[in-house]
Amino acid sequence: MPASLASLRRRYRTARRALDANTQHRHAYQAAARFAATRLPLCRGRFAAYLANDGELDPAPIIQRLLGAGRTVALPVVGRGRRLAFHQYRVDTALVPNRFGINEPDMRRAPRVPLTTLAVVFVPLVAFDDDGYRLGMGGGYYDATFAAHGRALRVGLAHESQRSDVLPHRPWDVALDIIITEASSRAFTARGRRYLIDERRT
Repeated sequence: MPASLASLRRRYRTARRALDANTQHRHAYQAAARFAATRLPLCRGRFAAYLANDGELDPAPIIQRLLGAGRTVALPVVGRGRRLAFHQYRVDTALVPNRFGINEPDMRRAPRVPLTTLAVVFVPLVAFDDDGYRLGMGGGYYDATFAAHGRALRVGLAHESQRSDVLPHRPWDVALDIIITEASSRAFTARGRRYLIDERRT
């Protein structure tokens, strides 16, 4: 009998939280090195990332690379409904906890970054499969936000241990363009493949 989405979330969240701090740190920098080896840093436009929570792969080293190169980085802000807004992030950006206890930019002080200006969005996930489908936390925020805006390249960041052979998905689910882990970079769409120098890389 196929596992339910709830049981899959519990399993993979427990697994990623079990990674110790040293492993988390190593995976974050290995994933950043894989990001640097793609053509993604050459994208024109702005980048959206997230602040790691609950054992998610930490994009901080990627953010540091982008800021060091003078690129604009935005972080999500949870608003009313299921839409995310994105506001600029810098090292001195004031952060405030949202209703889930996750820090986000203080939108009264950090400039808003329109969705239409985002070239790449780094997406957190609970699990992913070999077809590029993502299991999220269940709130549907990223899906709702980008359903009407398909221009940004969607790049999942994860630990390799979050890979599942196959995840249940619905007809309206859309695969990520690329997934980067500490061990590999995988492309799942034609536009995603354009940004990987060698998609066979492991």
